[in-house]
Amino acid sequence: MPPADISDTSQVFLSYSRNDLDAAISLRTELQRTGLSVFKDDDAIRTGDRWITRLGEALQDCSAFVLLVGRDGVRGWVGAEVDVALIRQLSTRDEEKRLPIFPILLEEAQVDSLPIFLTRIQADRWSPTEALPDGLVAAIKERKARRSEQQVFEGCPFLGLDGIVTLSDWRDNPAMNKSDNPYYRHRFPLEVISHAVWLYHRFTLSFRDIEEILAIRGIQTSYESIRRWCLKFPRKFTKSLRKRQGKLGDIWYLDEVFSQP
Repeated sequence: MPPADISDTSQVFLSYSRNDLDAAISLRTELQRTGLSVFKDDDAIRTGDRWITRLGEALQDCSAFVLLVGRDGVRGWVGAEVDVALIRQLSTRDEEKRLPIFPILLEEAQVDSLPIFLTRIQADRWSPTEALPDGLVAAIKERKARRSEQQVFEGCPFLGLDGIVTLSDWRDNPAMNKSDNPYYRHRFPLEVISHAVWLYHRFTLSFRDIEEILAIRGIQTSYESIRRWCLKFPRKFTKSLRKRQGKLGDIWYLDEVFSQP
């Protein structure tokens, strides 16, 4: 069932830096011309209102989050607003309940200034002298966030992984029963699990670090799942590598050694 359009009473939250106030006013005007109701703090918060409380209510009640990024990037109050929006988007797996986020980059904005969790969302370049990006208004009204065209995992994510972990032992092996396959009933494919386990044991990374690395590639999982993978699979990988090593012979070769008394 497709998500419903934004109703007239729902608001689009506009997050921006004070240094981009003129651009924010132009963006609000353009969005309102399309029939959208826009929450912009200095217009929506009245004298006597509790500013923090009113801002928090707007973030919790909005139906879409538009982020205007200028030369200041995402920091300060803008960063705090983005954090709340990301929590609303990532805290549920129900697509209809997720808060769609729409980053809009001004000319002086740098893509690499975006938080890592926003890199998986399509960002549009825009100038106040131009029309709104194609498809933006329709996506906002349909509450349909657009994914970035960034390539995610395709095949083995690390070229050397197949030499460290024998992935072919468990991929499409008709002789192996499902109960013998350690990846059976796991949500993620073996390439993703093996890559996460390799990252943990190869580098000094925490489970949360690996969670963020996978999120950059478009893979959403929890650090607890990664912890369970790292407890379950290393012994199986070691056993498989020993099988590939073969038996050792009775002839040993030593490198030349130079010793000085």
